This record gives sequence, structure tokens and C-alpha cells, in this order.
Amino acid sequence: MNKLFKRFNMTDIAFFLLFFVMNLSFLTRGPVRYAVLSVFSAIVFFLKKEKYASHYTILFHIVLYIVIGFLLAIINKNISGQSYKQALIYLSTGFIAVSIYHLYDSENTKKLLDLQLYGICTAYTVLYFMLNRTGTLYWESHVFAYILGLYALIYFCQKRYVHMAVSLFYMLMDHKRIADLAFLLVLAVLVLYKMIRNKKYRDIFMTFLQISFPAAAILWIYLMSSNFLSETMKLTDRFTSLRMTLWNSAAPHYEFSLTYIGKGIGFVKNWMVREGVFQLENLHNDFLAAYIELGFFGYIAWLLSFLSIFAVFKNKIRKENLHIGFLFFVYLFINMLTDNTYIYISFMLPFYLILLSLFFGKDSDSFTRFLN
Repeated sequence: MNKLFKRFNMTDIAFFLLFFVMNLSFLTRGPVRYAVLSVFSAIVFFLKKEKYASHYTILFHIVLYIVIGFLLAIINKNISGQSYKQALIYLSTGFIAVSIYHLYDSENTKKLLDLQLYGICTAYTVLYFMLNRTGTLYWESHVFAYILGLYALIYFCQKRYVHMAVSLFYMLMDHKRIADLAFLLVLAVLVLYKMIRNKKYRDIFMTFLQISFPAAAILWIYLMSSNFLSETMKLTDRFTSLRMTLWNSAAPHYEFSLTYIGKGIGFVKNWMVREGVFQLENLHNDFLAAYIELGFFGYIAWLLSFLSIFAVFKNKIRKENLHIGFLFFVYLFINMLTDNTYIYISFMLPFYLILLSLFFGKDSDSFTRFLN
């Protein structure tokens, strides 16, 4: 017990409680969770005197989405309360992540990430015993599995295998197939990256992946606008085919064309709620939702904005850290194919903290231990 208190001080306990309470609140509906986020971010921001503008670079893709989305919403006369709500989710999530990072001691960001994991796992455990039906092996929160898979990858990189096992246990209990797939694919790429000893070949490999990302995301939209994906998914299980039916229902609202300009931010959720599409509020396909709202060229600009992070920090951050950071983005992108991860505060907030620790933390070299 004494060792435990020596390892964690009162500040650590306060941050653990913060992450625990926030993860409990992520499952609430309505404006409460957004108000909580906004208040927390404002308090944390003003408590810390030192603020680094470069840290906000990781939020560029959000800002671009909001700017393009609002311009198109104005052009199409689609401005609504949902437009402002969606922008608030995006901005407040990134803002509080950077604020928390500034407040916590950047000398030990590894501990910050640990506290975040402990808060998530504790919240899940509490919710499991409160909400799980008797006789059911697992309980789906529908939000935690995604970030737990990323934590398992982090601990693989840091060669902290007990923490990796804990993350995997909770990820599997939350039972999200796309998160399982994303974890396995990115883990395989990390192992391959480790096997490529020549740094020049590593650079070529990562450049290929970075070029492939926007191309694959554009191809994904094309496949959905054609009958190919629809016919293919008819051969799969009921849950996957239901997703395809959901995506097909959006077909009247977009086209795969250079002239498609987009409907504007907030359109997708407004349309789904208004028409009662499967009684859902999200499309379970972040890339398709972004394409519908941003249009052809807006969508491409948004995709490229993710890569701009790595261009800005090319000569300022260790190359290996940038490469690992991109692979963490790949993990996000895979989940975005069939889910709403981009708008999940429960994923994006810890995701930003992970990127900040990876790129700017004084102990950021811990992420590259698996290469040794």
C-alpha cells in the first residue's frame, strides 16, 4: 500500500477520478456531457500558464471540417442546432485534451496515459455490474472497445505486456469486431515495421501507407456508391448486411462526382433523426458521413489534413514517433469505416492525449522500445 501511494500522488488521484467520471458521463445523452466537457476544458486551460500553440496542430483536421462544413451548410441553407452541436463536440473534445496535457506534468506522460486507462477500465467495470444482464458473458458499452484496442497497441510498443493484456481483456469484453480487426491489422504492421531494419526502407514503407490512405478512403466512397459493396455484403452476416442497408438509405443524398459539393455539417444526423432511419442517430460510417457533409473536394481536403500533421513536424519530432503516430491514425481510420468513432468523445479525447504524449512528451521514447 505504501508503494502505491509513493507511485501515485494526490494529483494523480485527481486525474484518475477525472477520467473515471468523464467516462461514466460519456454514456449519458443530451447536452450534459458537452457542458461538462466545456467547463472542464475552460478550467484546465486557465489553470496552466504555459500553453504551446504547436500542440493544437493535431486538431487541424477538426477545424477544417468545421469551416468547410459550415460554409456548405450556409450555401445549402442547412444550418441547424445539430450543426453547432457537432462543432461543439469536435472542438471541446480536442480543446480539453490539449488543456489536460498542459496541466499534467509532461515529464511523465506515460503515467498520464496509465491513469487514463485505469479510469476507463474502472468505469467499464462499474457499468458492467450495473447494466449487464444476468447470464450474459459480456456487456457492450458501444464506446470503450475502440480506445482499449489502441491502448493495447501502445503497451505493445512500450513492451509493457501486463498492461497490454488488461487492455485486450477489456476490449474483448466490450465486443466490437471492427476494433478487434483494427488491432490485429495495426499490430501486424507494427511487427512488419520492426522487421524492416533499414531506415530508408522504413521511410518508403510508411510513405506508401500515407499515400494509400486518401486513395483508399476515396475508393471506399466509390464502392458504396456502386452496387459492388452492396452485393458483396449480402454474403456476410446479418449485422454487416444491416449496415449496408443503412448506408444504402443515404444514396439519395449524395453522388460520387467531382460536382458534388456536400450538404454541410450536421446534415447526416438531422436527416436520420428527421426521417427515423432505423431509429438511429449516426450512420456508422464516418467516411461516408464526412463525404455527404463535405462534398467531393471538401472530403479530399479533410483527408489530406490528417497527413499535414506529419508534414509540419517532419523535422521536429523523431521519425519513428511520427511513423507510430500515423499507424495509430490508421487504427482510427479502420474503425471509422463501419462506426462513428470520429464523433465519439470517449475515443477522440484519449486519442489526442496519446498523440500529444507520443509527439511532445519528455518520455516519448518509451513508444519505440519495441524496436529494440
